[in-house]
Amino acid sequence: MSKIIIYNLNESLNIFGNPTNFDVSSLLAKNINNVSVIYQSDSYVLFTISDCYDTYNIQSIIIVALENNNIKATFTHIIKNEISEIIYFDEEKLNLLGYSVKAISSNLVELKIFQIDLIKNEEKIVYRYTLDYCEENANLINHIPIHVCAINNRYIMVITPNIDHFKNKIALVFDIIGKQQIFIDPYIIDEHYIYELLDMSVVSINGKKNILIKTGQICSFDKRVFFYAKKQYFVNSTETIIIIPCEELIQNLVNGKFKFTKYIVDKAEYCETLDFPIKARIYNPYYANNKSYSIIYYKENFITKKTDIISYNLETKKSSYIGSLSFPLEKIPPIYKEKDKHFIMYIPFYPHAIGGIPSKYFIKHYIESNQLSFIELPISISSNEILNEVEFFNNDTIIETKNFESGQNLIYSVNNDMLIAKIGYGENYLFVVNPKTNDLNAIMVYPRF
Repeated sequence: MSKIIIYNLNESLNIFGNPTNFDVSSLLAKNINNVSVIYQSDSYVLFTISDCYDTYNIQSIIIVALENNNIKATFTHIIKNEISEIIYFDEEKLNLLGYSVKAISSNLVELKIFQIDLIKNEEKIVYRYTLDYCEENANLINHIPIHVCAINNRYIMVITPNIDHFKNKIALVFDIIGKQQIFIDPYIIDEHYIYELLDMSVVSINGKKNILIKTGQICSFDKRVFFYAKKQYFVNSTETIIIIPCEELIQNLVNGKFKFTKYIVDKAEYCETLDFPIKARIYNPYYANNKSYSIIYYKENFITKKTDIISYNLETKKSSYIGSLSFPLEKIPPIYKEKDKHFIMYIPFYPHAIGGIPSKYFIKHYIESNQLSFIELPISISSNEILNEVEFFNNDTIIETKNFESGQNLIYSVNNDMLIAKIGYGENYLFVVNPKTNDLNAIMVYPRF
């Protein structure tokens, strides 16, 4: 039985990027840097260290190179320019694309696309674009909301949100090699436009890249509150889910034939809300390890108070209903698949009110049949712990619990029947997984701040 390797990157990231230990004094002094995972594959894991308070810009990028699921090398790139976000990583050339948006006057902002060469340790601007942005005082412009997404290493999609600051809204694709702009028809459906964009990300499923788009300016929670307050009509109530194959998107854009309407998967009106279960930017392990060509999304109905779980097949471009859950959309736990059955797992609600069921039990809820069963944890945990999450891999099952006395999250290996890691409040972790076999090879622990 193979043992899961634990890599603790706290010391390494302190050396390379100077993340700070999280404590009250640092918080009050606004001396906290944020550590985020922005990319993960079987060859590389990329972390960014960003300022949490003043500029929100990236200060450094930490690159962890993997070989046979072991750490081969760790190196850093200190950012020389003001860069807000990394949007693309080219593993072969070891190049990154990032962007910044900065006010140049009280009515103009400039968007810059940067290319970062990790081998040469160089940064250069590969595209500039000026946008109208109205603010009485340019010094008051700290954060400029804009949607920027790399379709590939050449084409960058840029969409301005539907806010008053942007009087002339844009929906464009920048060709950073051909140095040209491609106009996108912003119309989606009815009176709904792409400017109502909420989230946009590119995910790779079985080697094919798709762009996932969620529109609707009102978040699910607020929309639910408005509905139950009997505000049956409110502005911008429409939501859509749009899925576009990246190759098809580029081809149709170049030919001038692209329309968002063609790629609408589903829409929601005032009494409904939609969303994907997992947000993604440049990498999403849920989809990367998915062996089917389907994407799951949720659709909640405020009248029935149920959320439908729906699977969309990327090849047939058809949706199929899996089942319904009596959960608000944002409260649905991770969905797992066992042969052809989908299920979720969660701890019993109000355990003391239903017979004092101890925290070592959890509910396995099959979505298609709505059948419930109580399952005892296959490991021994203390009375101070409660189940947080369960992750299934080909070679092991990992259980995470929360210890309320210590404040730590505890990671257990079921196959090895042992505690393998303790995660403090100021820490986070990620799984190193073989994408072909879905074997868990290692766990990386890294600082959150």
